[in-house]
Amino acid sequence: MIFYSHVFPFGNKMCVRGYENGKPFQRKIDFYPTLYVNAKTPNTEWSTLTGQAVEEIKPGTVKETREFVKNYEDVSGFDIYGNTNYVCQYLSDTYESDIRWDMEQIKVFTIDIETSTESGF
Repeated sequence: MIFYSHVFPFGNKMCVRGYENGKPFQRKIDFYPTLYVNAKTPNTEWSTLTGQAVEEIKPGTVKETREFVKNYEDVSGFDIYGNTNYVCQYLSDTYESDIRWDMEQIKVFTIDIETSTESGF
């Protein structure tokens, strides 16, 4: 059994912490996001919610994908579709089925700081 406990982007990698077969792991994984642009033909596998035919593209690394989106955000007639929250995209691509977290293996802490101050922080 494998599950993640935390994922965060770091440069072009996704830093993943989790548990596999009861043992904790930390990994840095290369990730190449997927976006969608208007298709050249109407017969494609993908379409938008409004029915517009789109095709899948992989602009490159996370940094290259961010630059691609930025370079084309003001280009009229060139629409970019897809999830630009790359952590969510990584999670949905990597963990395609229901995730079964084992709460016995996850350490949960609560820090309750109650303090008074006369001059602010």
